[in-house]
Amino acid sequence: MSSTVNHPNLQLLHLILNLCTWSGKTYCWPSQAKLVALLWLRHGIRMSVRTLNRHLRALEEQLWLRRRRRHRYDAKHGFTFRSSLYIPCHRAMQRVVRGAWQAARLIKTALESRPSIRVTKMAEQLKTSLGLAVPSPKKQAT
Repeated sequence: MSSTVNHPNLQLLHLILNLCTWSGKTYCWPSQAKLVALLWLRHGIRMSVRTLNRHLRALEEQLWLRRRRRHRYDAKHGFTFRSSLYIPCHRAMQRVVRGAWQAARLIKTALESRPSIRVTKMAEQLKTSLGLAVPSPKKQAT
């Protein structure tokens, strides 16, 4: 397997990272049918569950992602398989952080070139959310 991430793999990785961010955890557990549906809905990429598994395996082999099968034992039905647990590896998290810093640099460059009120507010919110700047205390009316 090559060390580069191709387009569907990259979209799938970003989708899984977004699901992790949305849930507020460092892992997520969507079903494969849900991943296929979200790839079509958000990125316009159609693929079968089999193709999805090929892309997931490629991401796993390239150390972008770890998968853990989950199951539950039921006395009536025996083992029941549940959706897999998807855990982005350190390499994927570094990509997210690098993207955030690049976005911050772009906004800083935009502020320095032509500041506008909207860009200034966006930059301040981004700086505060990334912890780059401490928000200024609000002045109390006397």
